[in-house]
Amino acid sequence: MRDKKICDSKFHKPTLNSLLEIPLLGLVYRWENGNDTIVVGPEGKIMLSQASSGVQSVVPAHLILYQLENDPGKWEIIVEEPELNLFPTKQKAFLEYLVKVTNRTQSKLFITTHSPYILSSLENLIQAQEAYRKRPEQKGAISQIIEEDRWVDFDRVTTYFFDAGTCRSTLDPELRSLGPAEIDAVSDILSEDLNELVKIEYAERLFKFNTAILLRHLFLPLFSYFLIRSLGCALQNELRLTKKSAITNFTNQF
Repeated sequence: MRDKKICDSKFHKPTLNSLLEIPLLGLVYRWENGNDTIVVGPEGKIMLSQASSGVQSVVPAHLILYQLENDPGKWEIIVEEPELNLFPTKQKAFLEYLVKVTNRTQSKLFITTHSPYILSSLENLIQAQEAYRKRPEQKGAISQIIEEDRWVDFDRVTTYFFDAGTCRSTLDPELRSLGPAEIDAVSDILSEDLNELVKIEYAERLFKFNTAILLRHLFLPLFSYFLIRSLGCALQNELRLTKKSAITNFTNQF
């Protein structure tokens, strides 16, 4: 984004000792004596160039987004792989901040990503709007889960999956969701590999466990059958003996 208004903003030519809190990272950015510095806690202060790669990527983006949020006008915000060098919870928070700025400025947001966390976070923002559309009386409850300024209208979203020179939409209009996430297909592969490894590692235990189940399901019904049959035979014999005794007593009376 090379708009002159942004490049000439006070954050690209800051005033002395200007500060900006960045809650996403729990730190404060300070322009001090011609240097970008990061302040963490009451005494922790380092140069931005000495910070982690995640901080180095998020802080400049946050400065620009802050300027956009406070300037009138609509923008086209383009962010390539916002997940880079960020822990999953920070990916979620960063995406929500991007959406918040986009909604407030009525701008357009373009994102490229390889992160299933980014997609899942976006899906939740869409479903928050969908929940409100279907149950407007629950607006308060929905807002407690996801703040209203982060909700995303499904009808304003397009998503495309690129693979081997092809491109196709993943949206599911019927469910009004982002649709299947091929980007997370590796989870199925990892799960299958783990299952096979567990079978090998615990083969003996699994054999004993399966044997116990087999015995339970095979021999328990057979045992029950023979037990019931034995009880039935014993009862029949008892009835025969009782009947025979009754006949004998009846005959003796004559």
